[in-house]
Amino acid sequence: MDLSEIKNIFFDLDATLLGLPDEKLVSEYPKLIVKHFTDVLEPKTFFEYFWKGTNDMLKHSDYGTNVLTTFMNSFLKSSGMEFEDVYERFENFYKTDFDQVRIHVEELPIVPKLISKLKKMHIRLFLATNPVFPELATRKRVSWAKLDYDADFEFCTNAQNWNSVKPDLRYFNDLLTRFNLAARTTLMVGNDYITDGSASKVGIKTWITTEYTSNYEMKDLVNIDFEGSLEDLFEIFD
Repeated sequence: MDLSEIKNIFFDLDATLLGLPDEKLVSEYPKLIVKHFTDVLEPKTFFEYFWKGTNDMLKHSDYGTNVLTTFMNSFLKSSGMEFEDVYERFENFYKTDFDQVRIHVEELPIVPKLISKLKKMHIRLFLATNPVFPELATRKRVSWAKLDYDADFEFCTNAQNWNSVKPDLRYFNDLLTRFNLAARTTLMVGNDYITDGSASKVGIKTWITTEYTSNYEMKDLVNIDFEGSLEDLFEIFD
């Protein structure tokens, strides 16, 4: 494997740098959020509105607004609630009960070592997690991986600072453009053949991690340059 030209790396977070499988995260945290809305919405109704908003986020195509706005507009329209009320409830959840998700995280000791090594090599690092969580939730998940949101990455996408989602090619192109990066010297590292592998369509090299692989059955739809563990990646950058 030749990664000698790589000067920039986009890292996915969940099920890549963070030992939390996507399906576990998706199944656990909504159970905690609903408790913050039981005084105004029946659980079944809350989940209906919540998942509609989430699906709308994943189809976000209004590049003039951030991704969180899409969720909020959807949830507010469905529920009839006021913006301030909904925002405060979600914010309180992320400040408190969201921490309970951490018990499901599997430790990946290689992660801090890998990031430290790449920083010493002066490779530019970006957290290219799908921006469907607000900054606070993203910061917490980064800390669960024993990393530092501000010190370890040049930039981290989240639902409040980014206007596109993976696998929309706009997501990758905007990162390249904003930070003046060449696609041929950039590597996308992630666990999902579609959301992360789609970076190959804009010329970014791709590495699919094997610890928690997702959408393997769709791998033929994208061009993947490398497949391997984070340990393998650590050894290659020598």
